Amino acid sequence: VRTIDSKTFIATGVFSDSCDNLKLVHPYFCYMDTNFNILKARYYRVNGRCHIDSYYFNILKGNKYLDFGVGVYLGSFIKNGYAMCVDSTLDSVIFCKYFSRKGYCVFGQELPDGNIMLGANFDSVGACVIKLDSIGNILWCKSIVRPTGIFLSAVVNDDGTLMITGINDYL
Repeated sequence: VRTIDSKTFIATGVFSDSCDNLKLVHPYFCYMDTNFNILKARYYRVNGRCHIDSYYFNILKGNKYLDFGVGVYLGSFIKNGYAMCVDSTLDSVIFCKYFSRKGYCVFGQELPDGNIMLGANFDSVGACVIKLDSIGNILWCKSIVRPTGIFLSAVVNDDGTLMITGINDYL
C-alpha cells in the first residue's frame, strides 16, 4: 500500500476470479480512501498466465504504477519474471513484459530519464539488470553476478547510477 495524497492510497496484489481454482490469480491495483474503502479496483488477465505473484510495486512519474514479480503459464510449473505498468486510471496497461527465462523480478524503478530499471534473478544468468524504455521495450539486459548470483535490491541515484545489493556463491 502506498499513499497517493492525504485522502487516497494505492494497493496492489493478486485476485482470484474463481473459488474453485485458486491457482487462477491475476495482478490487480486498487484505490482506497483513508478508511480503506475501495474506490476503484481493476484486475488484469495477462497473456495466458494463470498465476501471478506480485512482489512489489512502485509509483512512476505521472502516477503510472509498475508492478513486478513472477508469472506462471497455465499447465506449466516454469516461473518467469514479469513487469507490468498501468496508467493512473487503472484502465490502460502501458506494457506487460514476460521474460523467457525461469526466474523472477525483485526490483523496479523509474530512472531520471524516464526509462525503467528492473532487477531480476534468472536460472541461466544469475542476477541481472534490465533497462526498459517508458513503454516496456528492452533497451539492454546485463548479467551482473553469474551464474548463481542473487539480486536483492538497488537504489537509483539522482544521476541514474545504481547501487545494487545481492549475494553470490563466492562469499
